[in-house]
Amino acid sequence: MRSDGKGHLVIEAFIKGDLRFTEMILTENTFKVRNGYFECKTKQTKIKGIGPAFWVPSSTNTDCENPHDKGTEKDIFEYFHNEGKDSVNHALNRGAYSATHKVAGPVRSALIKADAAGFHTFVLEWTSTSYTTFVHGVKTYTHQDSDLISNVPQFLILSLHIDKLSAGPLSCRELPDQFIVDYVGVYKKATNYNSISYHAIF
Repeated sequence: MRSDGKGHLVIEAFIKGDLRFTEMILTENTFKVRNGYFECKTKQTKIKGIGPAFWVPSSTNTDCENPHDKGTEKDIFEYFHNEGKDSVNHALNRGAYSATHKVAGPVRSALIKADAAGFHTFVLEWTSTSYTTFVHGVKTYTHQDSDLISNVPQFLILSLHIDKLSAGPLSCRELPDQFIVDYVGVYKKATNYNSISYHAIF
């Protein structure tokens, strides 16, 4: 990973020798949080075969069906060019990827027109009773199934991966390609003078 010299993080898919590589960044060993307002501003990839994503997994989401104690993987957005370059997916996963794995979704929502610089803004609002996602401030999905609300601190991942099934066949001749991140923020609710607002914690 690298900076583009303009204050943006560049997460890249590239070829080195005969091998294909993709990059990711995560906060598992440095930052975890329960509930909050998770926001990122990104510029999507351009080719088929790779999928950028912003997600909030749990270190304890293993072979278990109890998200209250073990957590859920919350996919704030996944972008698969092959499924639709003008849409993103949102999903919830529990039970890890084992015999107890279950998924709510994916729910597909419109990828609202980017801003003048080509960036999109994605949000997850995670409360004790619901998960709600937003794209450019427009609510796209709300999940209020109490069985899937995590009660444990979780970490953040920004990733770019090769996925032939969802993202389509990858033409190595089109690499490299980039998933560009302007910023990531995590905010918690604060109550001051009988009003509720969010303040940054990450």
